[in-house]
Amino acid sequence: MFILSLKTSKKKILFIILLILCLILSVFFISKKAVPKPTTANCEWGEYNLVVNNKDDIISFLSQFGFEVDKKNIICNDIKIPSVWNDTYTSYNEIQKKQGLDLTNYMGKDCQKYNLKITNYPDSSCDIIATVIIFQNRVIGGDISETIYNGFTKSFIES
Repeated sequence: MFILSLKTSKKKILFIILLILCLILSVFFISKKAVPKPTTANCEWGEYNLVVNNKDDIISFLSQFGFEVDKKNIICNDIKIPSVWNDTYTSYNEIQKKQGLDLTNYMGKDCQKYNLKITNYPDSSCDIIATVIIFQNRVIGGDISETIYNGFTKSFIES
């Protein structure tokens, strides 16, 4: 038979309690800094839904802006938002901010990028592509762009 006894003081007990409290607070603050999961975005154009669970939801997302797409040719790629940005990413994020989004919360995150051909874009002499960037079933960014060299890249709301 074993008997275990511990000799402890009030100071040691208080220290252990404070240590446990610090650990609990650390977990709480770390979880608060986790990437937010908004369901809508607001911009000068209005509010729009960001939740996407499948390709049909991505098509519905784009229809909020009046776009019709070629449903048969949807291209999906895994991408990583860089942890450190150059001028190109900084400029691209300005487009996102115009439409109520911001990629800075997703720096270093693995995402999915969907490209869809828009079939009803007015007055265009070349193909127009919608890019939709998704993280954990939420649209976090994207654009409308021409496929020609030096073509435009715009937010969903500018088009």
